[in-house]
Amino acid sequence: MTAGRETYRRRRIDEEEQENAGGGYPAMNAAAPAALLRSFDWKWIVIGLCWCSRSTSRWFPLAFLLWQSFFTPQTAAKAAEFTLGNYTSAYGSSETLRLFWNSVQFAWGRRSSLSSWGRLSRG
Repeated sequence: MTAGRETYRRRRIDEEEQENAGGGYPAMNAAAPAALLRSFDWKWIVIGLCWCSRSTSRWFPLAFLLWQSFFTPQTAAKAAEFTLGNYTSAYGSSETLRLFWNSVQFAWGRRSSLSSWGRLSRG
């Protein structure tokens, strides 16, 4: 008798799980494909395409600039060649170091003034 009860109990639990599939959410039961099609919103596809377009238009020029910075200028007589000489001439001079230090000081001063302005405006 107990084996029969246990079988009945397991069968009843399985039936309840099937009835409550998805934890009570209507989109998680047997009608899920139809419900998902009805609830699908095309605006997310449009937003994704806009985001991809914006990212491409933002990063492509920067990537191209970086890629071309490794090559010497191409002329009609000579093809472009890979070199690190562009970087050594650009970043190896004392003038560049002076300009970088000036930028760091400007950024720190700007950050400090805006930070104090924000603290003063909160009262």
